[in-house]
Amino acid sequence: MSRCYHNGGRVTGHLAFGVFLLVVGVLSLLNNLNIINIPPLTRLIFPALLIWVGLNLVMRQRPVRTESGVTASPSDLNVSTMLGGVNRKVVSNGFVSGTVSAVLGGVNLDFRDVEIKGGEANLDVFAVMGGVTLMVPPDWIVESRLTPLLGGYDDKTHPPKDSTKRLIIRGTVAMGGVEVKS
Repeated sequence: MSRCYHNGGRVTGHLAFGVFLLVVGVLSLLNNLNIINIPPLTRLIFPALLIWVGLNLVMRQRPVRTESGVTASPSDLNVSTMLGGVNRKVVSNGFVSGTVSAVLGGVNLDFRDVEIKGGEANLDVFAVMGGVTLMVPPDWIVESRLTPLLGGYDDKTHPPKDSTKRLIIRGTVAMGGVEVKS
């Protein structure tokens, strides 16, 4: 069963990280072939990584224009932290989607008082050298579509066999972690 996920034109962690790796790889190849002469790439990688993280955070905050021309928020939930922490209890009767960004920090979200609208919700996670902890109700099925890079994902839930509520987690975890508990 394949599903198409539309992200509203936002730059996701997958796309941004892929472009970052492509640029670093091409520059390294051209430098090794003596086609261009650039300083050691180790001096360029950290600033490029900071630019990539900054652009990703900025592009996530961009408002989405609907078909009727009304500007709407790109998601129901938008939590970002850099060099800090966020602890939040989420309360919603119709949760559909959200974004979570943790850069050198941590985010703890409690979804136990949330009802999923339509049976399925999407959460886009971007964690770089940071962590995200999610507390979900015991009747939710959590499906991970994360891309960990020197990072990890830990699902400590015990999903029921006959649940119609599904949380799909997408995104990138680089040198960080995502943990889901029920």
